[in-house]
Amino acid sequence: MPATDHTRVGMGRWAVRAFLLGALAFVLSPGAHAYPPAPPHTIYGVVRDRYGNPYESTAISVILFGGDSLEKARTTLDPLFGLGVNYSLDVAMDAGLTSTLYEPTAMRPTLPFTMRVLINGVSYLPIQLTTGTWTMGQPAQRRRIDLTVGVDSDGDGIPDDWEYELIASDASGRFSTLADIRPGDDFDGDGLSNFAEYIAGSYAFDSADALALSIVQIVNGSARLQFLAIKGRAYTLTASTDLVTWTPQPFALAPGGVAAEAYTATDVRVLDVYAPMGAGARKFFRLHVQ
Repeated sequence: MPATDHTRVGMGRWAVRAFLLGALAFVLSPGAHAYPPAPPHTIYGVVRDRYGNPYESTAISVILFGGDSLEKARTTLDPLFGLGVNYSLDVAMDAGLTSTLYEPTAMRPTLPFTMRVLINGVSYLPIQLTTGTWTMGQPAQRRRIDLTVGVDSDGDGIPDDWEYELIASDASGRFSTLADIRPGDDFDGDGLSNFAEYIAGSYAFDSADALALSIVQIVNGSARLQFLAIKGRAYTLTASTDLVTWTPQPFALAPGGVAAEAYTATDVRVLDVYAPMGAGARKFFRLHVQ
């Protein structure tokens, strides 16, 4: 009887070992279920039209394709998504522990991808992606990619239509081709480059039409600041007491009003905002636009 009992115990151990080995073989088998996914990689930014205006329609889609030309992710625009952002795309990421993706739409770091913007059933390749594919980043990372719908035949980052409109409005006769409109030039001497004017929505030939901030008056310890707000653009302030260290400056739209970190313009208007001066003897302000 003791011998028989020992034999049964031994057989039980072998049975357990056989079960574990079988389970392990099942997990490692190439045809078995893949490992769990890694955290997604997030791509976000703003989609603009050929004149630099951020799109506002929620019927517009942003689609990401892998190097295999398969659609990997899609989202629709949301003009209220966040500061200077109207789209955010979560890309499913594979952990890369096996040769098999956990799902066909998953991506891995360094894999090539491209993006397209779908408007009224027409698919557009943004000018930022016309030179080829980009490579995917790491899981759990965020990456900003702004997209512009249009044609950029000279590859300078500014759509041709914006440049041609500028050429047509030139009364001096100095500009006649796309090569004459360079992103880093400042035609009107207002301190803003052509590319900055394109982003801000201001006119590159008029120094009076520029991204500018004025201190109008001091009201009950707050500075009344004024600037021209352009529809679709998001504005923020930073402040400093020494012109060296700059920090975000909340502001209100009325004296004593609720302060906010940013303002997104829904129309074109001269806007007054109010920012506290603080206890210091002086304070400097900067205006930023996205």
